[in-house]
Amino acid sequence: MTAISQESNISVQMATPAATLFWVGITAGRLLVARLMKRGHLTNAQLLYISMLGGGACGVLLIACMHAPIICFIASFGEGLFLGPIFPTLQAIATRRFDRVPALVSSVVMVSSGFAGMTIPLSIGMLIPFMGARESMMIPALLCLLVAFPYYLANQKEQKIVAYRQQQLEQVEQPIYELPTIQLPIVESVA
Repeated sequence: MTAISQESNISVQMATPAATLFWVGITAGRLLVARLMKRGHLTNAQLLYISMLGGGACGVLLIACMHAPIICFIASFGEGLFLGPIFPTLQAIATRRFDRVPALVSSVVMVSSGFAGMTIPLSIGMLIPFMGARESMMIPALLCLLVAFPYYLANQKEQKIVAYRQQQLEQVEQPIYELPTIQLPIVESVA
């Protein structure tokens, strides 16, 4: 909101809809994703890729068009729409993956997201006087795009692990055929 106000040369009151639309986007994104996931249209991995890339693209659009408040409002809504589902999805993935200690994992995810939610906006606000609004706003947009690459690598490794475990299960489940028995003369004489 402050960055849009400074770059568009409009008052903070005129830029306020950007913040409102961002929060509306977060809510709409979470509701939309809940429906899509419930019907099986998206997997967790697909959702996170779409969220990261869409959030980054909307962030870049917001930065590129800061002189046009209407486009900034649309980009703010899009940013919220794409970034909104990330937290609940990560919470669900972490709780499922570490099912032996769900309370601990849930707490760690909650604390880390809360810490990031406090420090990142504060850091951007502190960088605006030194770097400018556009350059400061570029940091989270680029981070959003860049985090997709390590997530891709982690996802590929997990798929290999799952395939290996599945292969091990299939080997165990193969039927054991009866082997022919050999009659030993010593055993027959003792019996």
